Amino acid sequence: MVGARTVCGDTLRGAGIFPYMDREKIIQDILNDGLIEDTVRNVARVSVLNNELLDLVQDVYMLLLTYDECKLRHLHETGAMRFFIARVVINQYRSRTSPFYGRYRRFADRSDHIDVLEVYDGNAD
Repeated sequence: MVGARTVCGDTLRGAGIFPYMDREKIIQDILNDGLIEDTVRNVARVSVLNNELLDLVQDVYMLLLTYDECKLRHLHETGAMRFFIARVVINQYRSRTSPFYGRYRRFADRSDHIDVLEVYDGNAD
């Protein structure tokens, strides 16, 4: 077939093949659905995402942007994307060996909460 484009060994023109979606279109669909944000809220058991959880959301998007496009298409076409994202979020959020824990949560776990005793108003006493 002249001009047929193949990705992952699939001919993109022909019967029985899903319409071609590249990485950006797949990720745009995920973004529009709010899938990652909802998954992070469910895993963290919160209704509002704080800065730490927003960082986790961004980490998952970065993972998807660098993930193998063939595998990403396969996950999308087979309907396994939700499970894949849920597993990534759970692993990143709960594991003490995950990159997310190493970058963000480890410091929050080890730091003492600082109580502000007095707010400086700019006037010297």
